[in-house]
Amino acid sequence: MFSGPLLERGHRKGLAKCSKFEQRRPKEPLRRSRFTRRAQLLTRLLSSSGNHNTENVEHFQHGWKSDVLFSSEVESLRARLCSAPSAKSRVLALMDHASVCLEPLAPHERTELTRVHGCASATFAKALFEEGNNGNISVRCIQGFSDSRLSKGILALLSTVLHGMTLSEIQSLHLGSLFDALCLRHIALSPRMGGASGILRHVESQMRVFLEQSRRLEDTQNSCGFHRQSELLEARISNLSTDAQAEIAVLLSGGVDSAVAMARLLEKGLKVQPFYLKIWLEDELVDLNSCPWEDDIRHAEQVCSTLSRRYDVKLQLEMLSLQDEYWNRIVRYTVDEAQAGRTPNPDVMCNSRIKFGAFLDSVGKSFRYVASGHYAQVQTGMMTAASGERLSVAHLLRSRDPVKDQTYFLSQLSQEQLLRAVFPIGDLMKTEVRMLAREHFELPNNDRPDSQGICFLGKLKFDQFLEHYLGTRTGSIVEAESGRILGAHRGYWFYTVGQRRGLALPGGPWYVAGKDIENNLVFVSRNRSAYESDTSVFYVENVNWIGIKPKISGTEKILCEVKIRHGPRAVKGELSRADLGGDSWLVRLRERESGIAPGQFAVFYVGNECIGGGVIVLASRELAFRSADQLATGKSLY
Repeated sequence: MFSGPLLERGHRKGLAKCSKFEQRRPKEPLRRSRFTRRAQLLTRLLSSSGNHNTENVEHFQHGWKSDVLFSSEVESLRARLCSAPSAKSRVLALMDHASVCLEPLAPHERTELTRVHGCASATFAKALFEEGNNGNISVRCIQGFSDSRLSKGILALLSTVLHGMTLSEIQSLHLGSLFDALCLRHIALSPRMGGASGILRHVESQMRVFLEQSRRLEDTQNSCGFHRQSELLEARISNLSTDAQAEIAVLLSGGVDSAVAMARLLEKGLKVQPFYLKIWLEDELVDLNSCPWEDDIRHAEQVCSTLSRRYDVKLQLEMLSLQDEYWNRIVRYTVDEAQAGRTPNPDVMCNSRIKFGAFLDSVGKSFRYVASGHYAQVQTGMMTAASGERLSVAHLLRSRDPVKDQTYFLSQLSQEQLLRAVFPIGDLMKTEVRMLAREHFELPNNDRPDSQGICFLGKLKFDQFLEHYLGTRTGSIVEAESGRILGAHRGYWFYTVGQRRGLALPGGPWYVAGKDIENNLVFVSRNRSAYESDTSVFYVENVNWIGIKPKISGTEKILCEVKIRHGPRAVKGELSRADLGGDSWLVRLRERESGIAPGQFAVFYVGNECIGGGVIVLASRELAFRSADQLATGKSLY
């Protein structure tokens, strides 16, 4: 909490720095530093009077430049702000509001896609949406993060104000009138002190993407003759019901998604057996972390008890330890990729190698199907092989909720695995899952937060995990533009391109611009463009084709949509054979994407169907560092 004297000390210190800066360059136009700008704004803040409350309340009561009606929560917040005795008190009240009401954005989601442009601080926001009873899409909340407490306050404020608003209502919102009514115009409207207008544009842009993805998904389903989602699930469950050996192994994590998935199967009269997979590394890393699975098991057992009483069946949770398999198939992969300087994605590998791999190997003789709480859908059909034999084939389809859709993480599943997979909540929006858990099934974990981060780490930080297995190795931090050594780091594997935290360098902000793996060097820059080099061309290898592998050659192309990370955004592009030897493919996007790095997965979609995905091995910005001889060797880029 900022106290009055602390705020004033920062203000005076800022003004002192302003004076020195002006004395240093009296004859040149001033380029205001971030500190200077904040000092000048704090001057206006501390000098502004709190006597405008009556005028602001009157303005609120006599009309907005908007037709939107606001909730009681906004009215309550306005009353607290406008009754504050001074502008400084209103700032502190806004910060308090953020500490209580702002839903945090997980570290791994603080990317260029969620960065808010127009803020002096590093601010990230992700809007979550829901579908109302009338079918309209509206804002549920804003998850956010900022290194400025005031920006966090603005995020929390807009999350409260925008809750329940549709796109047209957001577009009609007038920020000037809003902040006048909340007695905050002089504090928050500037893009340099919270960037309210930048956050609003960012949310509006995310909502447009969400609506476009939803429209495209529905158009694709209609044009391709796919079943509606509910009909698709009904057809799948109908097939299971007629199977005499259809007892289903359910992966129960303790979260709400897997709980509702099991409840929907029980509601259809199917036989299920819940399993909890113990894959955490607490036995090996007990010195770094508390047991993260105890809460999960407690919640899972409570769900089993609730559903046992509801459906009058015996549900005994079975624990299955796959820690050895997880180490060999996932943890070793993660460590090796980080040591090689690439970006691992253990959550993608976990589904194919553990949940539908080692687990299916373990229980496959007793259970024909495995169900989970993934947001995805499976459509089965028949095809005729070259031999004339009729074979079953499974298609992996996107879920109804484009934000929660998890086909990206399931893109490495094989035909054999997908034919035995059941996703009972793939036809639901996340908000509908919560509603079913709370109102229909009355599950005890209905309000449990979604899990965040890498699946096997629990509360353990990824840097701690890497240090445990890779140790530390001191190297130099080098300025990318000048080659000047600025400091030392603990090992290149602790840093990713674009990273800002953990550099501990003066005169920042500094960003990681690149790494020299062989010489253990980390390159940094104060210029964001040094690492934000967008690209539209890259190569992939080791592509897993879920259905039939495409037989193309020469100049033939596959038109598709491409995701380079989990989320609703998919970019139109094309696939063609690469002249690199082996099973390599060239991907060309119609739009430029940032943050593409070797080791990431690129996943491909034709219409509503996920057709497969592969590992990114080379992006176009790296081609300058590869000689023609290297590219012509035909060897794997790994």
